[in-house]
Amino acid sequence: MAEVADFIALDVETANADLGSICSIGLVHFRNGAAFKSLTILVDPEDEFDDLNSGIHGIRPEDVAGKPTMAQVFPAISASLTDVVVVHHSHFDKAALARAADKYGTGPLPCAWLDTVRVARRAWPHFNDGGGYGLARLASEFEISFVHHDAAEDARAAGLIMLRAIADSGYSLQDWLSRVELTISGKVPGKFASDGDPSGPLAGETIVFTGALEIPRSIAARAASKMGCNVADGVNKRTTILVVGDQDLRRTKGSEKSSKHRKAEEMVAAGLPLRIVGESDFKLMVGSAAMEDATPERPERISSVAATGIRELVVTLTPEASRIQDLVERVKALKRTGEYAEALSLLLTEIDSQERVSLEKNWGVAPWYYEQAAIIYRKLDDLNAEISILERFMAQRHAPGVGPGELALRLQKARLRQSSQGR
Repeated sequence: MAEVADFIALDVETANADLGSICSIGLVHFRNGAAFKSLTILVDPEDEFDDLNSGIHGIRPEDVAGKPTMAQVFPAISASLTDVVVVHHSHFDKAALARAADKYGTGPLPCAWLDTVRVARRAWPHFNDGGGYGLARLASEFEISFVHHDAAEDARAAGLIMLRAIADSGYSLQDWLSRVELTISGKVPGKFASDGDPSGPLAGETIVFTGALEIPRSIAARAASKMGCNVADGVNKRTTILVVGDQDLRRTKGSEKSSKHRKAEEMVAAGLPLRIVGESDFKLMVGSAAMEDATPERPERISSVAATGIRELVVTLTPEASRIQDLVERVKALKRTGEYAEALSLLLTEIDSQERVSLEKNWGVAPWYYEQAAIIYRKLDDLNAEISILERFMAQRHAPGVGPGELALRLQKARLRQSSQGR
């Protein structure tokens, strides 16, 4: 890992709603508490540009013509980000790079990610006033001037927010890597940890469960939370109540008690304000209403025969499902390698087959094949063919709940392009 005073801030912009359609990456290297190097990489997303996205970041197809694809960019940025703390604002950037990595078959970036939204929620909880923790809002609060939706500028702003959080909180960058994994209240999240209802009668108490309880621990934790208790998974100085099984409460030998129980007794002996109560007393503390509210309704019992059948259906693909899965993966692979003619041949053959079955059995056709054909025609700059395949889809029977939706919008945009070109 690099020195904790150093990090790289990162931001990406995408061509459309698909997170994998990265068209710009901004990288800003922060050293010794200041930005000293900035880089913007324009990327050919090998995908369509949506007018909405272009209207936000200003990048258009002609801007990325001839630029490297993510398949070419990944090795370069991977080398630069190895064992580096990468600061980003919101999950979007990390998710987009993961989506692009999956799209091009590369591995994940070998870095440590640090989301400044998660940092901000913990550093400045008073900003949780309805205004949110967006980059623009935080930049305004801290008088950071930047050009929003320019990748390098957004990255720089995220880096400056990170530095401000370090200064305001007193936590180092390394501290923040650990702290964002805690709940906002500072507790380590675990299987049952949760914040209590601040209006509950037991608000301010921190409760831990140990030993063999008669009720499921998840239900006990929910009931305690509803009554105001903060629920934790381990005993520490913040613990005020330890709940043990009734039979465990009566054990006298230290070796028979859980480690939590023994630690709590040591804390009580040291004068800390901690109470050890049995399960029965805990039920009285929270009340029957809270226990009932915390108990989920029981679903209808499924017979072992039916359950076995369900498991088999989940893990076993029918021959037709296997064929479709193989076809989809084959088309995706051909698109990635630019073998559009073969991909189109597979798609059109499947479309013919789907339409025959649709006529015979009154089934709806699957829109994915038409959409992929339209995308390829768009890449080949064959506008007439693109419109034709979309119109062909619009004329078919659609399955219940699968309306023309996205493809109708794609057809509308294609027709507008045709009109503007005078075709």
